Amino acid sequence: MTTPTKFFKPKVDKYIQLYSKYAEKEAKTLETSGYVSSVNITNTGFYYDDGILDQYDSNGNLYLEYPPTITFSAPEVGNDTATGTAIIDIDGSGLVGINITNNGSGYTSPPTITITTQTYDQSNGNILAGEAIIYVYPTDSNGNVSFSGTGSGYDIANPPTITISAPSSGSTATAVVSSIVDGKITAFAITSVGEGYDINNLPNVTITGGGGSGATAKVLYNLGFGAAATANLSFEPDTINKFTWRLESPIDINENAILKVVDRCYTDIPTAEVNKPLCIRMFEVGTKSVNNCVNLSKNNDDFYQGRIIDIGLANRSVPNDIQVEINPQVLDKIVLSVNHGISSQNGVDYDMEFVVIMKVSEQEPQQIEYGSLNNLNINQF
Repeated sequence: MTTPTKFFKPKVDKYIQLYSKYAEKEAKTLETSGYVSSVNITNTGFYYDDGILDQYDSNGNLYLEYPPTITFSAPEVGNDTATGTAIIDIDGSGLVGINITNNGSGYTSPPTITITTQTYDQSNGNILAGEAIIYVYPTDSNGNVSFSGTGSGYDIANPPTITISAPSSGSTATAVVSSIVDGKITAFAITSVGEGYDINNLPNVTITGGGGSGATAKVLYNLGFGAAATANLSFEPDTINKFTWRLESPIDINENAILKVVDRCYTDIPTAEVNKPLCIRMFEVGTKSVNNCVNLSKNNDDFYQGRIIDIGLANRSVPNDIQVEINPQVLDKIVLSVNHGISSQNGVDYDMEFVVIMKVSEQEPQQIEYGSLNNLNINQF
């Protein structure tokens, strides 16, 4: 019996150079997660502390003072929560703005903004509820703050006397009228914040004399109240580009092959983005889709799928060895996207050109018998 002649199919690596300028580009608008870009003040509130030391205790010592704290709710994706500080109108003591110190990221809906006021702590010279009276403010007949003033017929040259009831223990707060407009009391000034008051039992404010009548007022423990704000989100970018190259010289793959990026080069990347990793996703190769594709989109968006095949900084200072296995097929096209998304897809917000060089490595040579030429690619010999 004659022994069949045996052949070895050689392993031949092939390289493919892909230039974005020559690709078919498809853009898609995505509802990606965003960041806090601005804040709208919907109510300025009043009597907020501007942080300037101007409040005194019963002994004439300055209290430490603080503006309200600003808290943004956490994002839906990740843990990069926005932060900000209050901007107080020194003259009106209202919240007129929020300085965004960190825009945050991962928001799919505007975060809630919480404005927290502070109160004094007599023992430590810091701030805690229920120790001292911070403000006296004019009220209307319903007990609400009256910005236009309270009562009628009052004279600033002979202002009325203000009496604040005493706490159960401690010292009594005192105040004077500081502003009268058109006979109405429009503002008070605390001359002593007192100490030992119960925050659950507001003291009474009595207004007597001054040639007028009808004025009413309330006290305030907190350093301001009533302010409200809403956040605005920006989605940057809001588009993803998918690139398709149709190869002029298709590659015949007769065995499973390994496909990987061996080099890439990006251009026109803004300075602020150079340290942000770029991710290449593969959607299709040739006549079949990429093996083991995993759709990570929470909305099951078919544009957001494919397989990560390369990720790293634009200068490729840290090369990686990500690779995918592809089935036997005719490799006549490759479809990729380049974006900033790893666990999500964020796109890039600038016009970028790039070159990607890929290597196709068929599996190790296999021994075949003469007469089984159906597995041979004659062009590779």
